[in-house]
Amino acid sequence: MGTYLRDRRQLLRPADVNLRLYPGRRRVAGLRREEVAELAGISPEYYVRLEQGRGHQPSAQVLGALGRALQLGPDARAYLRRLARLDAGETPADQPPTCARDRSLTALVDVLTFLPAVVVDRNQDVVAANGMAARICDPALAVGANAAVEAFSRRDDARWERGAAAALAALRFHADPRGRRFAEVVDELSDVGGARFAELWARHEARRLTPGPVVLGTGQERWELRLQPLDVPACPGATLLLLSAPPGTREAHELGRMAAAERRADLTADTDLATDPARLPVGT
Repeated sequence: MGTYLRDRRQLLRPADVNLRLYPGRRRVAGLRREEVAELAGISPEYYVRLEQGRGHQPSAQVLGALGRALQLGPDARAYLRRLARLDAGETPADQPPTCARDRSLTALVDVLTFLPAVVVDRNQDVVAANGMAARICDPALAVGANAAVEAFSRRDDARWERGAAAALAALRFHADPRGRRFAEVVDELSDVGGARFAELWARHEARRLTPGPVVLGTGQERWELRLQPLDVPACPGATLLLLSAPPGTREAHELGRMAAAERRADLTADTDLATDPARLPVGT
């Protein structure tokens, strides 16, 4: 939490929070610790202890005041509260991504035959994908891929940076910053993105996955779709991602054609099972 407070403080300028500039040279580009403390209504000494990780777990009121002082949005404030709980040891360190081993997630997306659907875990690793997602033939929708890494790798579209920034913010918001897999993903992003990744990552944006446009594929196989994320309550950290297209678009027509092909494949499979009992699973 102390690192997050310090880095967010350094991103703000006095003019951003309507602070009067006094004569004299400023030694810091962002806000001073004393200025944040004043804005939050706490003592400078206590704020320094928080940044240094020496303070006791701050109250909800103090966290709320710090969020307002640093002009954090709702998701960023929720992230700050979670960091405080992590520092207090309320959540075990390096929790395993249990949803990766949950077969019910595969069953969940497999019954969705009308839209492409994938499930990502808290580290943005794709842990399940349905047949329609596979038909789009995009690496970002393949089981085992990392959505953040794939989003950041797309530099062939003018909108790639918006998608990459959103993916990085979602990674920071959802992941456990102490986890081994989180560290691996950040290292991979650093290798892929270099200085541009470092610049975006230094903004310390933390936001939930939100509905919005997404571009998949390349060239003639490019898809302009809309992303709809949904939490999976039965599997903490997992998010179901549904992809749709506005009516009347080429993408909507193609999705309809793919959905019809999926239904035909299901009907063929059902017919085969009904006419050939040997195909039934053992024990049925």
